[in-house]
Amino acid sequence: MAILDMLSNDDKDKHLCTDPKRMDIICGRSTRETESHPGNTWFRMLIQQHKSSYCNNPCFEKSKVVEEILSEIESRGGRFVQKMVLFPDGTMRPSLERDEDLHARGGNLLVYVQASKKLTTDKIRRALRRRDKTPRNR
Repeated sequence: MAILDMLSNDDKDKHLCTDPKRMDIICGRSTRETESHPGNTWFRMLIQQHKSSYCNNPCFEKSKVVEEILSEIESRGGRFVQKMVLFPDGTMRPSLERDEDLHARGGNLLVYVQASKKLTTDKIRRALRRRDKTPRNR
């Protein structure tokens, strides 16, 4: 069964879009798109603001920090989205860099799909644990 058949029209509007909103955070490898998108830039700033609180708290308090970040993102209309290729039959798969011009051929479309809650919280936790880049002395 195609993914689109499983979604109501309201869900399609909420979960699928052809362009991410300004405050959306685009998931995926670091690319020009993810580095320069306003939502991703704001997310990196938000992570820096909460990083010490996350790292200096015991395990049970870390979940509260993650929830605070998620709540702030949602309160500003943001969400985590994944870039996918939507095929004419309604099926989807994650987009690869070489897919950028697929939408011009064969009726395929590049869409952004809202990420699951689990993926979202995993991304936030991973970003909070990531070490800051520091210049190396040679």
